[in-house]
Amino acid sequence: MLNNKRLRQIRKDAGLTQADVAAKLNIKRESYTRYETGDIQPPSDQVVRLAGLFGTTSDYLFGLSDCPFPPDRNGGDFQMELPYMIDVDDLSEEDRKDLNEYVDLLRLRAKSRAAAGASPAVYAN
Repeated sequence: MLNNKRLRQIRKDAGLTQADVAAKLNIKRESYTRYETGDIQPPSDQVVRLAGLFGTTSDYLFGLSDCPFPPDRNGGDFQMELPYMIDVDDLSEEDRKDLNEYVDLLRLRAKSRAAAGASPAVYAN
């Protein structure tokens, strides 16, 4: 069962409204609100999209893990170096849009953390 309190908190931490998240999931705000209140459980594909949107794991959203950040392939902290340019020629238009939205979310989250006075290193540990 999805941890609705955790879902609400991670959305707020990202600086997003329920309407913002609903729009990104292509659902009605009322449906998303019911996810957060625990009235209904999102389908598994929506859980995957929520985890991607918030840069976390489904295990974290389900309350199975207390670590909000996905581990890297070696089981350590998540770290990734992005090249200066990413080849997206093989991505569909929808996938490109999703990628841009994800990058926007990461920037928003970084800005929120910076405003709170925390450095990115604090969140990596």
